[in-house]
Amino acid sequence: MPHLKDTTIEVKWVLNPGSQGYVQADYDVLVIPPSKEAVYLESGLIGYTAPTDSTQGEARLSYVLDQVGLYTFRLSTGDSANFDTYSTHHVFAVAPSNPTAKTTYETSIPAPPPLLGYSGNSYDVSAEMNGAPADPSHAVLSTDGTKMFVSDNNASIFEYALTNAFDISSATYTGRTVQLLGQINTSQHTKIAFNPTGTLLFVQDQQDKNIYRYTLTTPWDVTTYVYSGNFANFSLQFGTNGLLAFALNSTGTRLYLLHVYSAYTIYQVDLATPWDLTSGTVAASWSYAGTLTDGAFGFAIAPNNTNFYLGDNIAKNIKEFLMSASGAISTSAYLNQFQSFADEVIATSGISVCADNSIILVGTATPGILYQYVTRLQLNNY
Repeated sequence: MPHLKDTTIEVKWVLNPGSQGYVQADYDVLVIPPSKEAVYLESGLIGYTAPTDSTQGEARLSYVLDQVGLYTFRLSTGDSANFDTYSTHHVFAVAPSNPTAKTTYETSIPAPPPLLGYSGNSYDVSAEMNGAPADPSHAVLSTDGTKMFVSDNNASIFEYALTNAFDISSATYTGRTVQLLGQINTSQHTKIAFNPTGTLLFVQDQQDKNIYRYTLTTPWDVTTYVYSGNFANFSLQFGTNGLLAFALNSTGTRLYLLHVYSAYTIYQVDLATPWDLTSGTVAASWSYAGTLTDGAFGFAIAPNNTNFYLGDNIAKNIKEFLMSASGAISTSAYLNQFQSFADEVIATSGISVCADNSIILVGTATPGILYQYVTRLQLNNY
């Protein structure tokens, strides 16, 4: 059950034995109200009893949950308040209540509802992909949910029409396909994105660490693409490693890049001119180390520009994270929310979030099959 509004809680963090040397730590509090825009409420330093070689230490914070929503309390014992590798997060759901109710709880109160669940919708694109190496890598929907675009591992993009909006099981191949080899030098992990009006297409080149922008003279028709030289290269950030995935926010002012495998890093690129890759500046980075078993193999941002998801192929699940309302990657926190996809696939090569907040996952162990999931944001389920 969620906490009741205006409940006073006592949040307790426990430090493992052997972590001597710390006497205080950074903490902050943020909440997602029903509007889904994250709000930072408080931050500062908190003292705690230092652990020894054999005993735990702990820190306690008394707090009044005076808003309805999803609270996250974070504590960092590292050298900075990045709340990443050295952090501990507690998440509480808060529901409306009698404002005079006052009860003290420890952190054993159950967590919020699960991140998401398999909707039962799937679609097999193997007839168009023709098998390896042309297996699907990424799938995205148009803003109105009536078209689906699937990229493969051979720099091709296939177009599908959906009879029922946002239901991938209702897809039909339109016969429209474009092949970008020659411009795109990679033969694997081709990721794509569109602007909300479907007039701009963005394609990643994993090998050369480039992202290209194409203009579609007919919105949402990939066969009408025109390249005008708009691209950005990120070799400085990625070195010899591949650019595994990217995402743009809904206003075209922020570009996020996922570093491949063990680098455990997401880069934030600020675009001075919306949707113009040549105007970008790498502004920040954030490490997700400690939250995934290995490097992420999928990355997608929700339409609210604050929630995002990473695919963990070792743990076989999708994990949910949250940024502040500004979309600054350095403010990211793991929400302790995840959903296993082990019943559907062994691994994923890509994930995307649709305009209705559902998630599409591309399976690698079942070549050619896409799976669709329902999220908490989609169900308004806090």
